[in-house]
Order: sequence, then C-alpha cells, then structure tokens
Amino acid sequence: MLQPSRMKRIKIVGLETYREQIIQVIHDLGLIQICNLGEQLERPEWKVFLGRSVPPSVLKDVISCLAKIDRTLEILESIEGEKGGTAKELAKFFMPERVNRIVVENIPAVELISKANNILNEIEARVEENRKKIENIENREQELRTLEKIARDLLPLNIDFEHLYESELIYVTIGKTSVSEFTQLNQLLDQVTNEEILVYEKSLTEKEKIVLIASLQIYKAKILETLRKVDFDQFEFPKGIIGSPLQVLKNIEQELKDIDTKGHAARLELQEISQNKKRELYAIRELLEIEKEREEICIRFGKTEQTFVLDGWIPAKEEEKVVKALDEVTNGFVIVRTTDPTEHDEVPIQLENSRIFRPFEWFIEAFSPPRYNEIDPTPIFAITFPIFFGMCLPDAGYGITIAAVFSLIALAAKETKQSLSYFCTIIAIGGIWSIIWGFLVGEFFGETIEISSLWHKPLENPVMFLVVALVIGVIHQLIGLAFGIYQHFHERAFREGLGDQIARLLLLIGIIFGIWSVYKELILIGKPLNAQNLMATFTHGIGLFSIILVLASLVLVVGFTGAIGILELPVFFSNLVSYSRLFALLMATGAMSIAASKLSLMSSKLPVIGAIAGALIFILIHGLDIVLGGLEAFIQPIRLHYLEFFNRFYSGMGQKFTPFKAMRKLTLIK
Repeated sequence: MLQPSRMKRIKIVGLETYREQIIQVIHDLGLIQICNLGEQLERPEWKVFLGRSVPPSVLKDVISCLAKIDRTLEILESIEGEKGGTAKELAKFFMPERVNRIVVENIPAVELISKANNILNEIEARVEENRKKIENIENREQELRTLEKIARDLLPLNIDFEHLYESELIYVTIGKTSVSEFTQLNQLLDQVTNEEILVYEKSLTEKEKIVLIASLQIYKAKILETLRKVDFDQFEFPKGIIGSPLQVLKNIEQELKDIDTKGHAARLELQEISQNKKRELYAIRELLEIEKEREEICIRFGKTEQTFVLDGWIPAKEEEKVVKALDEVTNGFVIVRTTDPTEHDEVPIQLENSRIFRPFEWFIEAFSPPRYNEIDPTPIFAITFPIFFGMCLPDAGYGITIAAVFSLIALAAKETKQSLSYFCTIIAIGGIWSIIWGFLVGEFFGETIEISSLWHKPLENPVMFLVVALVIGVIHQLIGLAFGIYQHFHERAFREGLGDQIARLLLLIGIIFGIWSVYKELILIGKPLNAQNLMATFTHGIGLFSIILVLASLVLVVGFTGAIGILELPVFFSNLVSYSRLFALLMATGAMSIAASKLSLMSSKLPVIGAIAGALIFILIHGLDIVLGGLEAFIQPIRLHYLEFFNRFYSGMGQKFTPFKAMRKLTLIK
C-alpha cells in the first residue's frame, strides 16, 4: 500500500527449439512486460554476437486467415444487427449473456490455420453468395423505388413509357417545375427552338407542374442549357420500361414482393449460419489473434544461430512462479536471470491496492501513474474523494438516486467493461457519502421529506461550514506535505525537502497554533481583539510557539530557495482557500434542492393540474440539480486532488506495466 509493486528486470536465454513453448508459457501467464531489444542490437558491441529475431513465416498465413474470418463475421454481424436495435443493445448491456467458454488445447499455428480454413471452406462461399444476393436486391429495390416515384408523378399525363425515350430525330425529356417557373421556361424554349417544340404539361399540385418537352435533336443542346437556367427537376429512368405509368406501378409492386421474398430467404440462410458457426468463428478468431501476438513478439528478441534472448520486467512476487513454469516447459534448458532495477531504469508501474481501493486506480492512471519508488496516492484518494463528493452534494435523496443508478450500471458492466464498472463504482460510493452528508445536514430532496439534521443545517450556520471546509483543506494539505517530505528524503533530495515541504509544513502548523491561541485566550473568554491583546497573546505559550514555527519556516525558505521562495508562499495559501469551493457547492446544492421542493409544493396546490404540475416540476428541477450538482461534485474534488493535493508530493510520469498476456474471453486452455 502507498507504493507500486516491486519490479525486477528479467532476462531469458532459451534454445530456438523451445522458443514456441517459452513464448506460449509467458503469454498464458501474462506476468512479463517484454522490452524491445532493437536499439541495443544496433550497438556494435551487441552486433558481434546477437542479431535481430524475425517473425516466423507462418505469420502471413495467420494474418490472411484473420482477414477472411473478420470479413465473414462482419457480414454475419450486419444481419444480426438488423434484428436488434437500441433496445436489444441496452438489454445486452444491463443483462449480459453469460459466456460459456470453449475449452481448447494449445496447438501449433499450422494446425490452427488448417482448422480455421476448414470452417471457412464450409461456410465462406455460402456467406459471400448470400451477401451478394442481398446487395443486388437492395440495389434493385432502390432502383424500383426511384422508378415508382417517377411513375406516380407521370400518372396525370397517362403516357406510355416507350413514348418518353428520344430517337435519332426527336429529343424528348420530362420533369417537374414550379408553376411560377413554367411560363418563363415555355418562353425560353420557344426562343431557342424557333417554336419548333412541343411542351405538354399537367398540374401535380397547386404549386408544381409536370412537363413533357419534345423537339428536334438539333435543339437538344440548347434545350438542356435552357433547363439549367430554371428550376427544372429532370426525370432519369432506365431504358426498356414499357407500358403506362399505372401498369409500371403494378409491375414494380409485384417485383418488390418477389425480391423481398428472395432477400428474406438469403437473410434467413445467413442467420442460420450465424447461429451455427458464429460462436466457433469468434473462438477461432481469438486463437488466431493470440497466435498473431505470439509470432509478432519475436521482433523484440535478439538471437544467435541456436538461441534467442528476451529482456523484460516482472513483478518481484511472481518471479518464482515464472521460473518454475519455464523450467518445466524446457526441461531445464533455459537460463533466467533477474535483477533489481537501477536508478537509471525506466521501470514500468503496476499499482497494487486492496480490492476496495482498486476502482480508484482509474483516476491515478488517468492523471499519470506514479514513478517507481514514488508514493501511490490511490488509498488516500479513495478515502477523501467520496467525502468531498458527498459534501458537495449533501442530500440523502440525491445520494440514494446516484448510488442506486450507478451501482446498477457498475454491476451490469462488471464482466464486459471493467473501466466503466470501476468509474460507476466510484460515483456510487460518492452517492453513499451524499446520503451521509444529507442526514448530517437534514436534507432529503431538499425539504420534500422533513428529517431532522444530525448536525447543523447549512443555511442556518454558513460560517461554521466554511470553517469545516477550510479545516478539511488544512488536513488534506498536511497529509500532502507529509508525503512530500517522505518522498524528498527517500530520494535524498534534502534541499527541496527542507526548503519546500518542511518549511510549508512548519508555516501551516504555526498558523494553526496561532489561530488556536487567539481563539483560546481572546475569543473564548470574551476579550476584545485589539492590538495590545493580540501582542500579549503571542508573547508566551502556544502563541509564542506559533511565532517560532513561522520564523523557522521563513528561515528554511530563504536559506534553501532564496528570497524568491517567499513570493511563492501566497500561492500556498491560495491552495488552501481553494477548499472553500466545497463550502460553496454545499450551500448552492442545498439552496437549489430546497427551492425545487418549495416550487413543486406550491405548484401541486394549483386547481385541476396541481398534482401533475407539482410532480413534473419536482422531477425536472431535482433531476437537473442531481445532474448539474453531481457533475460539479465530481469535477471540483478531482480538481482539488489533481492541483492542490498532488502538487505537494506527486509528479507521476510513470509508464504503466503492460504484460505480454493472452486476452481470452471465449476460450479456455484445457
């Protein structure tokens, strides 16, 4: 706790004959982050005895097979998607199906590819044939729908389609235009054709006409140029259409029924293939992806004629387990060496926290993982963040709503989306603290349900809650300064530790003692706060001790950072003042929820619609307050931790530990 996992550097030298087995064991264990030896292998001293390893030739076949499976699954998924929709996706999210894993054996890549090709040979042709059928049917349906629209527009003219095609001598076109444009169009056409033109029109609507234009071919170019000058929607339809618009519409209707039947049959066949083979295809795909990773990792190795070398990182507690597994798979023909990291190594970071704190690692990794040997702030964050969240949203009703909703989502996403599950768990814990703070201040959806406060009501005693917020800030900063002192001394950065962290710690403690001295010797017994009494307070006892601490702090700042260090002290106090935002949100949320309750209560007394209006206002305003207040209750505590708290001791800049690990969701090794 408070430290990342201890790591060790691991070097493995194995015989080429055991390479596949060694990679397989490492991949299945998932405990080693493999480093790339590429840069080192370019150095002259390494080139003498080590070359760069290359992936096996079977990798190309694996990639090719994966591409075929992906293509097949994409087609099957597109058919499945047509049946589902949003409702089905939501149902799958909140009630995910339990995955029954397929038990498999570790088999060589060649056998795996052969097995995949056998399945593909069985279904790939059928899938592709039905895909083409569906694609052709959809294209034909689109053509028919376009033709159907044109045929409906041509009904007023009642002219057979065969008369609408141009010939060697006659140019014919047809389209729609507005009533206002038609007169101008008619005049322009007469001008460009010397009135050697036939224009036949019928009204479609009050504002739109359908127009048939026929003239000699010699005027075609001029007619087209004229049509471009006005708003004329020219019809385009394929050649070979015969019959009247009404007959064409009947033919289209019949053909649409026929192709719908054919399309339905093709979809049913694809759905049958999907039901019978999709799960097996996904399992094979997972195995091929794992095999691809195993083949590709080889480019990070070094090699000689008979051996290969890999370099990586491993959690120290897993060393014995890995060594034992490698010895078993190679019958002892492997060399494994582990060493502690040096100060120059870029050690990958694996956070190691108890189960209750683990969801909060999400925030630390989002900011930046700690450096090796740096304090991991996850446990403190896990304690203080929910408290801050609850203080910013102090309403038991809001807390119950948030805790219930986000707990449900966290449980639903537990198996499939771990990051989302962790995030929702954090918010749900924050909701629990909203319930606690709600009972402390006596708020349950504002004043909708009257409950007595276990402590005080914010609007009745705001100054006290401001003091509480600042006291919380002081405690938070004291923890941060203590961590900072430990961190600097652990890294032997004594100058920074004394001139920065210890100096600020002494200053803060001195101010606390000074305030306590004034309260105890003046305010508590009712003495006036004048200069004489204040001077007397700081000449003895706790007051004098506070002055000594402040002076010692200033001496350390000037001594180790120079006079300019004093100019940074106001920034430190501004960090403390930032915690007053907890008080501001506490007051704002409380006032908003009380106002919502009173407004909904007033609305409920309206005649006839009172109950409905009151309920709607209650839901809308309280819902808005939960969303906006919850957002602020999330953002502001994050800001206080990332900016005010982390600045005392935490730099981050670590690289997350990413082990070479087989990700199995559908398969299980026998």
